[in-house]
Amino acid sequence: MSQAAGLTVENGPSEASSKIEPAEPVASASWGKRFLAGLLLGVIVWAGLLFYGDSADIFKSVASISLVVLGAILLVSTLNYAIRAIRWQLLLREVDVRIPVVESSVLFLSGLSMTLTPMKAGEILKSVLLKQSRQVSRAVTAPVVLAERVTDLAALALLVSLGSLALEKGLYIAAAGAGLVLAIMIVCTVRPVGEALLSLLAHVPKVRDHQERLREAYLHLGALLGFRSFLVATALSLLAWGAHCWALLILVHSFPETALSIEGSLLAYATPLLAGSLSMLPGGLGLTEASMTGFLRELAGPGMTPGRAAATTILIRLVTFWWAIAVGLLALFVWRRRYTEHS
Repeated sequence: MSQAAGLTVENGPSEASSKIEPAEPVASASWGKRFLAGLLLGVIVWAGLLFYGDSADIFKSVASISLVVLGAILLVSTLNYAIRAIRWQLLLREVDVRIPVVESSVLFLSGLSMTLTPMKAGEILKSVLLKQSRQVSRAVTAPVVLAERVTDLAALALLVSLGSLALEKGLYIAAAGAGLVLAIMIVCTVRPVGEALLSLLAHVPKVRDHQERLREAYLHLGALLGFRSFLVATALSLLAWGAHCWALLILVHSFPETALSIEGSLLAYATPLLAGSLSMLPGGLGLTEASMTGFLRELAGPGMTPGRAAATTILIRLVTFWWAIAVGLLALFVWRRRYTEHS
């Protein structure tokens, strides 16, 4: 046990906790270039949507949405971040890092500034900020960031499974998705299974060179995510991403002659988001928008014209993806003023 600025910190599994010290995130200038590149890609994606949906129809669709609906979807979308902030706090407690709720929330929200990075890998920034302000080893908190990504993956797979029930033969997809989540849980919580999987991966040429790092990361993840903590974190992830699906449902139903079921909203939001995340594109830009627009056209009834589908995609990404980045940048500014400069 070690004491750090009034915190009680356990250094994770004894076998590897002293070895892992994740590298610093990209330098500010480098991250700034990537951020601008992401913005440029976002503009290109929007231009493609405007071309697909007919810009006049898109602007007409956006103008038809009331301020009440826009406020509602923004509020519901923000609920996602609040739930994930609670999960972050609970996972920190699993590694015996205890900081005030407000400080923990600002720290979590600061990580949203890295939403543009592939699979949100840049959210390791939270570990670095906590190291700077509280002297908590990154070896302790980096597995928490990894646990967030794993439980997000499990939750999105579950949402896709539930949403697939809207399809004619969706039961098979639902069963496959449920099997995937069960496999993730077993690998994370049953160490012999995880060790066996790592041994198999050691025979893959491109994985072999990273075997030691993977093993160390798995040891820390396994120490953090027991059966109970995995279920709790995944349940919170399910609620968080379900809130974004709810926002999509509200938005679609604001248009006349559109009909999207709850299952359809899960499928139309979670599937593109999961595909975009796994694509390793910055923020899943391009693939997420294109596939979401396609799902809306197929699932939301005859009233969902190309223009409305494109407008819906643009707006829902604004209040979920781009709003997260804006909130993250504001929180990062607050963090540096409140917790870094006076630490």
